[in-house]
Amino acid sequence: MCRSTSTSRGGTSASLSSAASRSPRSCTSEHWVTNTARGGTAAGFEIGADLRRHSIAAAEAVGADVVAIDFLECPRHGLLVNELNHSMEFRNSITTTGVNIPELVARHVATIAASTESVPA
Repeated sequence: MCRSTSTSRGGTSASLSSAASRSPRSCTSEHWVTNTARGGTAAGFEIGADLRRHSIAAAEAVGADVVAIDFLECPRHGLLVNELNHSMEFRNSITTTGVNIPELVARHVATIAASTESVPA
């Protein structure tokens, strides 16, 4: 059984960070393909301190403000970052986690836009 984990991380938004910390998505499959579009099954779960720490470190390493992170769980090496997605899709995450992630991203963007000074034309 293969297992991959996806989490979302908002670098400066407490609401996004909170959403990621309470409801990432786990996908399982009888083979190596865990993508839900290709037959994997999504389920929400509580995030642990190790996954939270790795998520924050991965987002900060690439300077991401909002990012989806795919992890692989290795029996010998622990959590491994597989992919960081700046253009994420949450179609299968909302119902499994109960968190409206696109709404949180939109609020985060609006907050940034409101706090940025206008640049003269």
